[in-house]
Amino acid sequence: MTSLPEPASTDDLRGVLLDYLDWYRAVIAAKLDGLPPAALRQARIPSGWTPAGLVNHLAHVECRWLEWGFLAEQVPDPWADRAGHGWVTPDLDAAGARELLLTAGRRTREIVEQHSLEEVAAIGGRFRSPAEAPRLHWILLHLLQEYARHAGHLDIVRELVDGRTGEGAEPSAARSGTCMHLRPRGNHHPSPEPIPPPRAHRSFDHWGVRWSRRCLRCRRIHSRDGTTPSRPLHRNPDSRSNH
Repeated sequence: MTSLPEPASTDDLRGVLLDYLDWYRAVIAAKLDGLPPAALRQARIPSGWTPAGLVNHLAHVECRWLEWGFLAEQVPDPWADRAGHGWVTPDLDAAGARELLLTAGRRTREIVEQHSLEEVAAIGGRFRSPAEAPRLHWILLHLLQEYARHAGHLDIVRELVDGRTGEGAEPSAARSGTCMHLRPRGNHHPSPEPIPPPRAHRSFDHWGVRWSRRCLRCRRIHSRDGTTPSRPLHRNPDSRSNH
């Protein structure tokens, strides 16, 4: 996958914006890897959108803002990704969805590299008057927020499908049945700031044997290996201390 652009002192704002767009496309493409065609066309949440529909939508968004919008080229059906209040779900597999994203990305880079970021969009396509027409840098920032927002949406759907989360698509702690707070540090929290180790109450069964812990962050009870126990917890009333 394309690596995340690192902070740097550079005057090449155009290159930074394009690199971030490439990175978000790679994140979305990675989220689709390994999904069977049926999963790409299946809605997992009440709003009804599908992964294939989301990718098709993003490709059309780039076309609407840059070809039809910025260049004012005549596009046959710039809103072809729409179906009522939702999105069309094309018949795509993961490879086809990836290629759709890459094709849109190549066209975007080609257009942006030929124009100044301060240049104003042409009139006659999406924009009908100078008052409506944005500058190119505004369009690129809008595309970035569009990709970032929908990458988060796809995060949720991929976790619902098979428990994979994060940019690297690693298995989710929640789906594996292990409390994310009781896992080793670094496996759940990506923050570089130090996170205090989780505290847990020690609990005992009715023989006085310690076998589970209550996480003070999520308030759930977990066995020694971090999984949720299958039987109810009984504390030993004769124990002098049970926490």
